[in-house]
Amino acid sequence: MDSCYIVSITNKKGVIEYANDNFCTTSGYSRDELVGSTHKLIRHPDNSKELFSNIWRTIMNGGTWQGVIKNRAKDGKEYFVDTTIAPIMDRKGDIYKYISFRHDITEYIKKSEIFEKKAIDKLTGLYNRVKL
Repeated sequence: MDSCYIVSITNKKGVIEYANDNFCTTSGYSRDELVGSTHKLIRHPDNSKELFSNIWRTIMNGGTWQGVIKNRAKDGKEYFVDTTIAPIMDRKGDIYKYISFRHDITEYIKKSEIFEKKAIDKLTGLYNRVKL
C-alpha cells in the first residue's frame, strides 16, 4: 500500500480493526485509541446524516463509495479526505469487513475556498472577472 494513503479496516459493524500510521498522524489519535472505536471518533459535525446513510447503503449492498469527507482531528482541527470505501468479501461472497483508503486534501480545499472568496465582488456580492 502507498504510504501516503490513510488506511483503515473495519468489521461489518464499522469497528476499526486496523489503522495505518498515516491515519494516526492525520487524526492525532494513537492506534490504541482508533482500534476498537468507530469512525464517529473523527466525524465532523458539519457532515449530514444523509452522507453516512448513503455510504452505508452503498457499501452494505456490495458497492464502493467514493467522495470527500470532512473529519475532525483529536486537537479539533478539521481536515478533508478524498475517500474510497469498499467491502471485503469472503469466499462465499458475503461481506465480512470494509476497507477505506483516504488521501488528505485539506490544503487543496483551503486554497479553493480562498480563491472562491477572492472571486466575489465585495460591493455587489457577484462573481468578478477573475471567476468569469
